[in-house]
Amino acid sequence: MNGTNVLSEWYDAEVFTPEQKQKIAAAFVAKNLNPCPSCGKLGTWTVGDGLVIFPFVTSVGLRFVQGGQSYPCVPLLCSYCGNTMFHNAFTLGVGVLLGLIPTPATMPPIPEPEPQTHG
Repeated sequence: MNGTNVLSEWYDAEVFTPEQKQKIAAAFVAKNLNPCPSCGKLGTWTVGDGLVIFPFVTSVGLRFVQGGQSYPCVPLLCSYCGNTMFHNAFTLGVGVLLGLIPTPATMPPIPEPEPQTHG
């Protein structure tokens, strides 16, 4: 795995600094993530350019509420086939490096739906 993203020429800006990408790549190397489960190639992983956030969905009517809890993930891309995996930044051990705070966000109150009357 290399610390630079061969796909970065398609993007205008990078979110991770070169130092962060190097440390993230080292964290992935320590996890022994080879080969790519999709194409079977070895040594094709590259660190994505920034975090991907997977927000939680509330249990009330499965409505999406912005500003709630989420999983901050670091993308890992296969430069051969494009397979993309997402690894939790805290589990990977790079949350603090990226300036993330491991505390749950406070979700805004969700109003209960108005009861419908038939008449």
